[in-house]
Amino acid sequence: GPALLALGEAERAEASYREALRLDPAYVDGQINLANLLAKRGDLDVALDYYRSAVAAEPRRIEAHLGLATALFNSDHAPEALTHIAMAIQLDPRSAAARNLSGLAHRRCQKYAEAVAQSRVAVALAPEETSYRENLAVALVKTRRPECCDEAITIFRAILEQDPDRLDSLLGIGSALVQNQQPLASLPYLERALAVGGKQIEALVNCAVPLTYAGRFEEALRYCEEAITAAPDDCLVLTHRGTVREC
Repeated sequence: GPALLALGEAERAEASYREALRLDPAYVDGQINLANLLAKRGDLDVALDYYRSAVAAEPRRIEAHLGLATALFNSDHAPEALTHIAMAIQLDPRSAAARNLSGLAHRRCQKYAEAVAQSRVAVALAPEETSYRENLAVALVKTRRPECCDEAITIFRAILEQDPDRLDSLLGIGSALVQNQQPLASLPYLERALAVGGKQIEALVNCAVPLTYAGRFEEALRYCEEAITAAPDDCLVLTHRGTVREC
């Protein structure tokens, strides 16, 4: 199964995992491997069943807890995910992946101080992981504390020096600069995010926000209308367009 998966043959890998589990339904490695494949494909409900079986069979298996926590997080069950993340951290306090996921789950639960604390540990354990630094910066912005926002901007700038087209950092520094009372300074980053492509709705709305703060309502409205064209039923876009029109 893993060999086939490494060759890009996911269907044959899945067949191998299922055959292994037919031969031994209690085989935990088979459960975890199949669950990982299903989760990556987006079959989260089925993946959750296999992860839960693996956790029940081997409750001290960190891969099972992390896999289950990740699938729960991606299924919008962050509070339950935190339970299994805590187990993973208890089993291996130096797991950078567990600490990073803990930061993400705490952020999803709007527990921003805890998110920052866990993300800091993840970065300390794996400073080369750009996504971990990015997640820390986003959590810092969410605290809405000026000193945290300054630190986030510094982190985003360092990431963008290495990768000028990194979309999440472009969007992140744009939001951080708006929150830091520098709306016009955010525009070059947000416009770059639009040029890079991906997450277009978020980028369009984020461009409208600093223009609204700066009193450039017609320009802000143009971005909102473009976002509405792309996503006519998006509540956030509709709300911001209404705010701009009210101004």
